[in-house]
Amino acid sequence: MDLVLCLNVLHHVDSTPKAIQSLSDFCLDRIFISSAIIERPKHLVKLKRILNLKDISYLNGTKDFALVGFKFESPYFDGSTTGSLIINLPEENLIKMSLISNGFEVEKSITSLASKNLNFFTKSHGELSGFIVATKTSSVLNSRGKYLKDRTEYERRFLFAHPKIKVINLWLGKTGVVKQIFTGVNFSPPRELSLSNRLLFAASRQPNKLFARFVFRQSKLDFYEKSILQNISKAPVFKVGFELAKHLLVNGQLDEAKDLLTKLTKAQNCDWRVFYRSCYFSACIAEIENDSISCGHYLNLLKIANPLFPITNIAGTN
Repeated sequence: MDLVLCLNVLHHVDSTPKAIQSLSDFCLDRIFISSAIIERPKHLVKLKRILNLKDISYLNGTKDFALVGFKFESPYFDGSTTGSLIINLPEENLIKMSLISNGFEVEKSITSLASKNLNFFTKSHGELSGFIVATKTSSVLNSRGKYLKDRTEYERRFLFAHPKIKVINLWLGKTGVVKQIFTGVNFSPPRELSLSNRLLFAASRQPNKLFARFVFRQSKLDFYEKSILQNISKAPVFKVGFELAKHLLVNGQLDEAKDLLTKLTKAQNCDWRVFYRSCYFSACIAEIENDSISCGHYLNLLKIANPLFPITNIAGTN
């Protein structure tokens, strides 16, 4: 169909994204949508933090999100739901995000607050209403294509980012569990530390505190270095070990790095990202050492752990 009309339906379904995905299969050109919508509250700082907007999709774009309200609705009345007894009342932005992720470009979006003529398209029952016009276009990538195209750069930057090793050393010294698991690793806390390093260490231990956010904002670290330090506290044993292994690799200590990476790949309940990235570096070392059996072994583990891992060249760590 060239045109699809979806009038006063979305607020009677259980999932706006699924409904629009179904509609996109039939629409070849333009879609018109009207729906009751909910208004976004003004203060959402805490909610944005809870949502943890750190996916690849947010690296080079705005930290977009949407809200939705769920309520019970029986199929008793005319025009009510016919399936699930729980339906969603979407925010306008949820409709937009659903359209964009299915290859549409939003042309026009108005709400009943902005237009007195909106009732021409939708009945008024006292709710806030929205009306959206969107066009299907090949220039708009679907969500999978859009978000996965940046994964190579994402992985490469995290693999080769180097946060301050003195801060990592402090983690090694302060975390007894790390000492126990990675026995024989020749690292110890430095005797003299700058104030900035001590502040970064303190901030990395409680990254959600107001003090920590201030410290990271004032630091000269890039996005990837900050992200590493901000997330160490979630799995300190494995993440500290991995950062130490990276440091050993950069300094050409392949044997020490190989030993540490092996321990990481064999550790029980290892952090997922640490595991597959350790497999990648282990494969690189095996390639350097012309050990095709070990290289194939680690590449196989890498493929199992993260089938979408994008870096295919195993030619060393430079």
